[in-house]
Amino acid sequence: MLKTPTRRLAPVLAAVVAAGLAGASTASADFSIARCTGDAVAARGASFQTAAFTGFTTAFRSATEPGCGATAPAVTLDPAGSGAGRQALGVRNSVSNPNGDRDASIRLAASDEPLTDTDRTQIAQGTVDANGVNVTTADDNTPHLIPVAIGSVAIMLHLPDGCDYTAATNRPLDGSRPSLDNNTLEAALAGDASANTWGEVIPGVDATCAAKPVVRVVRSDSSGTTFALKQLLARINPTRGWAALPNTSWPNIAANPVARSTATGGGALRTALDTGLVATTVRDNGTTPAPAQAINFANEGGIGYADLATARGGTNQPFTWNDAATDKTFWIALQVGTAADPKAGTTYADPQSAGDGYKTSVSNGALKPRGSSCGAVTPRAIPATTQDLWSQVDATATGQGYPGCTLTYQVAFDDYATVYCNSPEEERKARTVKDWLTLELSTAGQASLTTNDYAPLPAAAYAVALAGSNAVGWKKNGSPGRPCSPQQEQPKPEVTPTPTPVTPGAPNPPAPAPPSNAFTLSSARVSGTTIKLSLQFPGAGKITVATTSAKPKKGKAVKLATKNVAITKAGASSVSLSLDSKAKKALKTNKSLKFTVSITYTPNGGAAKTVTKTVTVKQPKAKTKSKK
Repeated sequence: MLKTPTRRLAPVLAAVVAAGLAGASTASADFSIARCTGDAVAARGASFQTAAFTGFTTAFRSATEPGCGATAPAVTLDPAGSGAGRQALGVRNSVSNPNGDRDASIRLAASDEPLTDTDRTQIAQGTVDANGVNVTTADDNTPHLIPVAIGSVAIMLHLPDGCDYTAATNRPLDGSRPSLDNNTLEAALAGDASANTWGEVIPGVDATCAAKPVVRVVRSDSSGTTFALKQLLARINPTRGWAALPNTSWPNIAANPVARSTATGGGALRTALDTGLVATTVRDNGTTPAPAQAINFANEGGIGYADLATARGGTNQPFTWNDAATDKTFWIALQVGTAADPKAGTTYADPQSAGDGYKTSVSNGALKPRGSSCGAVTPRAIPATTQDLWSQVDATATGQGYPGCTLTYQVAFDDYATVYCNSPEEERKARTVKDWLTLELSTAGQASLTTNDYAPLPAAAYAVALAGSNAVGWKKNGSPGRPCSPQQEQPKPEVTPTPTPVTPGAPNPPAPAPPSNAFTLSSARVSGTTIKLSLQFPGAGKITVATTSAKPKKGKAVKLATKNVAITKAGASSVSLSLDSKAKKALKTNKSLKFTVSITYTPNGGAAKTVTKTVTVKQPKAKTKSKK
């Protein structure tokens, strides 16, 4: 059963190789520097791509082409959400980016939500004035929307404490976890009165559990994962109006408020659904501001969503199923349906591709199977090029497997010398963008997706993506690129230059763009009584790590000594946090401690940025002495 993903992957990668060979002749980009000689670049956007970036980074650092070896330039992702990524390239927002300014530190955007026609126009134009007039026409350039992977949106449940589902009537696949048919799923996520208690959502649960309410746990940011989920819900029930809802809006919140994660990204939603702490959630009923309110799992339960890799992640993998009916936190299989009717039939599919890979024992076992069940899905309405409109593309409810699938994309410019100007520094950044896109769509890049809980691109999407990646370049079609300053536009006089007098009171030249503070926490794991962090940084600087536990059942909260670490260069770095004697004593008393780790990174000459992570440390089992 575990060999199925490999068999399914083989023809896909064969298509990748064939398309790559066919497309190689079109890859001219007019760079004056060789591949792999660029500078570090930063991307911002979809948290859906976080684990994919991990796999791509490993392949990028391979010595085998198109990898660049151990000294490959760093490409980091700030997983702030698809909307934040699009804004970084010039999409306007009335509050956070009213003039469509491009973030000087970002060169790529990651998004699970395709660009609308308005998005494409605004990214192409960049900054406008207060009247909406394009004041920087010299840097206008049409973007490419390049699909790089396909993956699953997993539906996660956190049932109320003590909920007994052993008599639940809908337990598909192997009869273990309960599930929701698509009609009930749509109603529950809409906050409909027909599906707002656990007895209505999972018929057959015990009477006490049946009466407890269902709380929707949703993203606070403009999220491509939310967009993809709403595509599925619109397929299930077109009359609800899902397609017209703004990204962060949900039906019926006045009667049935949603719990929003207080931080951005899928990991923040997973933490909110797992812990329900007041620090991680607000309860939004349409009032402003939404009041902070914990999820009380003694009296209610939650339903949420995240990409598969995020759903599988987290300390102790809370949403894999622990092989027992006492488990209250797990993702569920969904009804496959047909392309014409997502509510038809009784066939279900899990978001991951291994038959029993949803189980904790298998997920953490020797084979550690990974991969998305979206490998056989053919999305609807794939356009002819990456500069066409992709907003009608839909990979949900195709009847070909798991119904909650979505493409995820990189947004890149056609000619970086026009957008960011023609300079050696900008060429080095553009060179890295080009090399990174080439890697993502290579055989090695696509093969890395399965082991990180995605699937390679469907063949039809791959062919278009490859052509788009090949088109991204520098000083294309003989263009000289945009000058970086007005002085560059003037020809140099053929006379001996004289010193330019300094005029008292003259304005200073514009300050250079601040260094990027977009760092990534790749993983946080526990080994014994030590917390080990793996991080990616865009450049030199320093980090401060503060670690404090939640108040345990017995005793007081504990705080570890603050750790300061110098970051000397861009790339990967690791930090270990060992429990001191006081923390170990508290751990021994309580058997487990939940820590909040705050990592603050300050690049040299730049502004600080803080990322937090919740990590649970469990009391290690005592070692038994072997008999002599």
